[in-house]
Amino acid sequence: AKNILFGFAFCSSLSLWGQQEHMDSTIIRQLNEVVVEGQLQYVKSDVTTYVPTKNQKASAMDAIDLLSQMSIPQISVNPVDGTVKTHSRQNIAIYIDKQPATEQELNGLRTEDISKVDYYVFPTDPMFQHAPYVINFVLHKKEYGGYTKLSASDNILAGSCSELAYAKMAYKKMTYDIHVNDKYTDRHHNGTEKLQVFHFPDFNTRIARYNKIDHSRLQRNNFGSSFRAKYVSKDVIISNTISLAVNNTPTNENIGKVFFIPDISVELSYSDRKEVSGSHPKWDGNFFFNLGKGYDLSIISSLQYQHIKNNRIYSVEGEESIITKAKDNGLTGRMNIQLNKTIFNTHTIDINGYLVYNYDKVKYSGTSNSSETFRQGMFGAIVGYTIMNSKFYGRLEG
Repeated sequence: AKNILFGFAFCSSLSLWGQQEHMDSTIIRQLNEVVVEGQLQYVKSDVTTYVPTKNQKASAMDAIDLLSQMSIPQISVNPVDGTVKTHSRQNIAIYIDKQPATEQELNGLRTEDISKVDYYVFPTDPMFQHAPYVINFVLHKKEYGGYTKLSASDNILAGSCSELAYAKMAYKKMTYDIHVNDKYTDRHHNGTEKLQVFHFPDFNTRIARYNKIDHSRLQRNNFGSSFRAKYVSKDVIISNTISLAVNNTPTNENIGKVFFIPDISVELSYSDRKEVSGSHPKWDGNFFFNLGKGYDLSIISSLQYQHIKNNRIYSVEGEESIITKAKDNGLTGRMNIQLNKTIFNTHTIDINGYLVYNYDKVKYSGTSNSSETFRQGMFGAIVGYTIMNSKFYGRLEG
């Protein structure tokens, strides 16, 4: 039962949708989907807005591919691993309608729904959690309707395939989306051959230990799913997400020989076998309130449980096998509260409070037995002041 892999596959790609769309007053749209070239970019003190063309949205496979095709000058997009960075190699946080975007959301997002792309530098909006660089995809607002997107990919060189199902539906002020993804890996060339050199200066001697791999195999399955319900009004945004990630690696083995140099006559066979499985249910809650008179309140919270099993048997010819079995049960909770006060649109005072709690119980058995329990709690507060206009940015916090 331990070696059962789970998964699903889609043999085609399909997109179904239906909607009633309301024009976004902040977007300069054009008759018959024609955009004047001079209207593709708008610049403010902390944000630059880019409007993708109809052809760019039609030809892009997902949100990251759209960024690559738009050639935004401030960012660098790696189409191979899907990373987005500044030209100085700084990480860029990616949001969708000011909500943190997951990899599955970016892959499942229907590019035709993207109204504009905002690039922020040191934004003061509490929704961005003080990230220095932000890409925010702004979607067309819809009263009703939705779509479903199914996709699959296969990487022959990496020995892996993945599938994704993503569905989104809007009803008045509520938006619901659900995703299911699965990635299966079966690779017969795995592991690293090692050469270790030991120097004994007292004896003026060097001994090298070389691990040679004769056989290896990796079988791994990663499954994920999530459901999110989001309420959006003029002054309130409430988003709740329930997700589950399940990882299963029934086979991860390397079999080979160990040589010692210069005494190459010593040749020992070895095997290293591992099994790993884990489940990670999680809840994420994002809450934003416009309190009026320049006050904004943002609450970002999460609660995650993890259950992990890790078994390993390491054997060398002529020696007793080393057996390690570990079980890890943990719970992590986080909360960040930020209150902003904006004055004259250029001055922002923010008060931030955070709370983190972590519980972890690890039990070891096999060659040696032990059990450890860890509890950790942290809390703190930060007060910050930001001034920003078209020519100057400055921030103080402590």
